[in-house]
Amino acid sequence: MVRRGKAKGTLWPGSLAFGLALVLLSVGLALGLERLEEAKSLNQQAMQLYEEGRYREAISLAERALAIQEKVLDPDHPDVVDSLSNLAKLYHALGDYARAEPLMRRVLATSVGLVRGQGTLEEAASFNERGAQLYQEGRYLEAIPLAMLSLTIREEALPPNDPRVAQSLNNLATLYMVLRDYS
Repeated sequence: MVRRGKAKGTLWPGSLAFGLALVLLSVGLALGLERLEEAKSLNQQAMQLYEEGRYREAISLAERALAIQEKVLDPDHPDVVDSLSNLAKLYHALGDYARAEPLMRRVLATSVGLVRGQGTLEEAASFNERGAQLYQEGRYLEAIPLAMLSLTIREEALPPNDPRVAQSLNNLATLYMVLRDYS
């Protein structure tokens, strides 16, 4: 039974157009979820290749995963941010800092955007501490976004000559020094 509304083009529950719209929406969601599973698999494969030192092979997989996620998800979705970070890590491992840097800036911009206005000094200290833990574990590339985030929050909340700002600057400089990234 087709129900017709008073307004032309109105979708009413039970109408053929409403049913068709629901089917199309369901198919679209299913395709999107399938693509996200593909992206997840590609990212896992890329990180496995990274662990094996096969960076060039990993980059193409990481780029494909990111492209899928950017089509299906919001740009600040955590999966997109993780993929950006993974790709930056791969470029950095190859010494291609020119490609790694803009990706890390996107990761940072998204992270700062998520905490902007909410970034407290306690959170900055927490980011700083987690970055220090990653540094101690030798996970320098993972520590950089946290050090940058800590610095950004502290620079917004404190005067430039505050020792906590200097600490964040020093931590970030140390990470770049260990990575021999003097640019």
